[in-house]
Order: sequence, then C-alpha cells, then structure tokens
Amino acid sequence: MAKSESVPLTYEIGKVKVIDLPNTYEHGSVIEGKIKLFDFKDAPIPNKEVYLLEGENWSSKLLLNLTTDSDGLASFSLNTSSLSKKDISLIANVYPDTRFRQYKTPYFSRDKKTVKLFQTATPYSPTFSKLIIENIEQPIKCGTEITATVKYYFVGETVEDFNTDIVYIE
Repeated sequence: MAKSESVPLTYEIGKVKVIDLPNTYEHGSVIEGKIKLFDFKDAPIPNKEVYLLEGENWSSKLLLNLTTDSDGLASFSLNTSSLSKKDISLIANVYPDTRFRQYKTPYFSRDKKTVKLFQTATPYSPTFSKLIIENIEQPIKCGTEITATVKYYFVGETVEDFNTDIVYIE
C-alpha cells in the first residue's frame, strides 16, 4: 500500500514579534514595548541585533538598534515628540531595512504593529456604535410593519455604501 503526502517547505528560520505594546498613545508621550526573537522551534535567540523601524514596508525609517537578552527579548522606549502626530506603524526586523530578501534563501519574518494616536471623542467621531429610531410617536405593535427613519453609526465600518437590516424584537 503506497501513501503520498504533501509537505510544505519554508525558508523561514525565525520570527520577530513586537509584544507589550500599547494600543494607543498621546503625542509627546513615551511608548514602551519589547521585541521578541525566536527560531523556527520557538526557542529564544539571545545576543542578536534587532531593529525597530517606523513607516510602511516600502518607505520605512530606522528608529532604534537593539540587542536581544538571554531570553530573546529587547526592550525599547520610544519618545513620540519627534514623530508625526498620527498613527505610528512600527516594524520589528532582524534587518535594518524592509527590503525583500532573495527568493529561496533563509530569512526571519518581521512583525508590524500600529499604535493609534489617542483622540478625544467629538460629536462627529463616535467612540461606540449607536442606533437611533427617529420620530416614533406611539409604541410599535408586534407583528406590524412601519416606515421609520433610523440614524446609525457602526464604529469601525469604513464602507461608503453600507446597508444593513434592522430587526426590532421586544
């Protein structure tokens, strides 16, 4: 009896991860986090240079050179005063840039995280989803259909032509 099986092959020899990073920041504050480096068996890699970059893959800027400790961790503090007042895209890498490496050569995968700029809520930027049924002057009876104007905000939705069905259950 013959048996065949597909086995995926990868040239990935390790991974870089950004951990302990806040979700938001205030401009001028200090962001603290850690970069974790481990091999393909998830064992930490000590005494290896890692880099923290800011920006996108095609246009990143080197922020910090770090070295991992005996646990494969490199802690960092980043003062945001000198950065633009916007969301910050951080890239952790074992290479000082984000160029793509040659095909079929061993590599470490990089990690990218975004820290959002903290913004106070305004009437035009809701912080939670909301649904308002307007101009209903009498109770809605079960089993009836009515026409109503509904204003809604679904936080996190960015689609221009967003349609939804609303079902009222009492």
